[in-house]
Amino acid sequence: MIVETGWQNDFAIAHLVGELDTHEAQQVWTELRQILLEEPRGCVIDLSHTTYIASLGLSILLKIAQAMRFRSIRLRLAEASPQIRTVLNVANLGRILPVDATVAEALSALEQAGPMTAPFAALKPTRQE
Repeated sequence: MIVETGWQNDFAIAHLVGELDTHEAQQVWTELRQILLEEPRGCVIDLSHTTYIASLGLSILLKIAQAMRFRSIRLRLAEASPQIRTVLNVANLGRILPVDATVAEALSALEQAGPMTAPFAALKPTRQE
């Protein structure tokens, strides 16, 4: 699997090319984690050239979604084939990993969503004097 990362303004776009199978999952995780270091406002994972996703590949997508959410980075998937959409739907991942028809639509959705609030901000104890 090839992971090519590009940018549009302050949004990262990761293009996954090939099969996201058991053998490629760790490499994909490592490369997607690098995006976190750049601190984008949001990220789109383009699946237009992804031909297969194994269960471990789904796990990697969930893991990166959690890591991005923890850092207040919105994530969207784009251009998934009908077969990959079926896999995502069967795994009931649509709420966690929203899929847009095109990268442009995903970028537009990220832009419209605005900044994400820190997920654990409400859990921070307040200082009492």
